[in-house]
Amino acid sequence: MNGAVPGLRAVRMDDRVRRALAEAGVDSLLPAQAHGAAMGFRHRQLPDEDDPRYLHPGRTLLVLIQDFGERDPECLAAGALFESRDVRLRVSREEAGKSGVDAGVLSRVDELPIVDWRPDATDGWGLEGADERGLDGGDERDPEGADGRGPEGGDERDPEGADEPDPEGADGRGLDVGDDRGPARDPGPSAAPPTDVLDDAELVEALVTADPWILRMVLAEALDHLRHAHLWADPAARRRAASLGGEVMEPLARRIGGTPARRYAWWVRRVAPAL
Repeated sequence: MNGAVPGLRAVRMDDRVRRALAEAGVDSLLPAQAHGAAMGFRHRQLPDEDDPRYLHPGRTLLVLIQDFGERDPECLAAGALFESRDVRLRVSREEAGKSGVDAGVLSRVDELPIVDWRPDATDGWGLEGADERGLDGGDERDPEGADGRGPEGGDERDPEGADEPDPEGADGRGLDVGDDRGPARDPGPSAAPPTDVLDDAELVEALVTADPWILRMVLAEALDHLRHAHLWADPAARRRAASLGGEVMEPLARRIGGTPARRYAWWVRRVAPAL
């Protein structure tokens, strides 16, 4: 990982990503390099490691590898750099280039459609003037640990997957293994929306006609955001997550089937109603 990223949680996530890549037989430096670039940039924007958004690049990579079966190095590297919700946390081409990210990876990122996470498209993008620390005086903590997964040895299971445990706990949170500090709340995006943001109908049309890797990428990255929606400070944003996940993403996941479909179905049944 780039030297710009200190802290136990970032180092543990980097180690988990590298182990997952090795176990999956991905013999390329591209994904780990892109993850280092994404985390170096993210650390400068979100120096608090307890911010729920902090480990998003690594968690997305793990979802792509372990749940979506992605093995293409360029696709995985693009997944580490992809950020659909907060413009401020998107790594620019210039920034990625400085970190040595391959031009082919950057071209992959450019192909990915922009999801509209706004609670109301007629309102501003995100919460103007929101507390950048994400604190609202509550005791919510970022529950994700170094591996981005959920309870180890818990009894919460995916009813669609027989004995396959769902990586999230009963409340949609993960389990932070040994580094659960806080409090941390996600105040929501804080920058202007891109001009090419797609509404839900346009997004569905784009994804059903896109190359399969693009659908996998969008679903995997969105799944990590949705798994942390219970930490979002804005109730309207949480309701938007419930509708986006249930009405757009889950039907698209059914087109893939297998583990991605089960993960989304479980989230829609068990988590979305509580948002």
